[in-house]
Amino acid sequence: MKKLIFFALIIGILSFGHYCEAVITFDDIAASPSSATLIPNDYAGFNWGDNFYVLDGVNFVGNPSGYQNGVVSSNNVAYNGFGDPSYIKSSTPFLFDGAYFTAAWQDGFVFEIQGLRNGVILYDKTLTINTSGPVWFAASYNNIDQIDFIPLFPGVDPTDSNGNNLYDGDGMKFVMDNFKVPEPSILLLLGCGLLFALGLNYRAKRAGRTS
Repeated sequence: MKKLIFFALIIGILSFGHYCEAVITFDDIAASPSSATLIPNDYAGFNWGDNFYVLDGVNFVGNPSGYQNGVVSSNNVAYNGFGDPSYIKSSTPFLFDGAYFTAAWQDGFVFEIQGLRNGVILYDKTLTINTSGPVWFAASYNNIDQIDFIPLFPGVDPTDSNGNNLYDGDGMKFVMDNFKVPEPSILLLLGCGLLFALGLNYRAKRAGRTS
């Protein structure tokens, strides 16, 4: 029985281990402080569209900026290149728990976050963000296979007490960090693996009786 449980645990981890990365931080992508790096498709098991980029927000040559203020886990942050709409897709349905968002350049930046399944919009929320720091967006978008990010309003340039712009950049760019999807418990992994192992055991006994 001990061997069966151990085997079940191994099978469960191997079969469902790609879900154990609950927080996608983008910090394992080689990013530059001076140029954008396109997030590769299948990174963390998702398709990141054509204009989702990652940047070293801590050392970004354009700092001060919302890229720097939006860092939750050092050093990288993701953002929508050129201020264009962006999307994240998966070949299998998933639960989007949420993420941290910051405006790159302008305060009061408004954008839409849609959750879709097979092209049908199931969730649709609007978020207003500033450059001063990250805001946690508690999505809880369940059973979706795509997230669309749609910029709506650019906001206004933040200024100092003398009316001078705080930042040099502009555009409808959001900064995203610590994108979260659910992490199953070890009991779920064990349970899935145990069912798999019992199935193999049943097949082996049945084959033995018919041979």
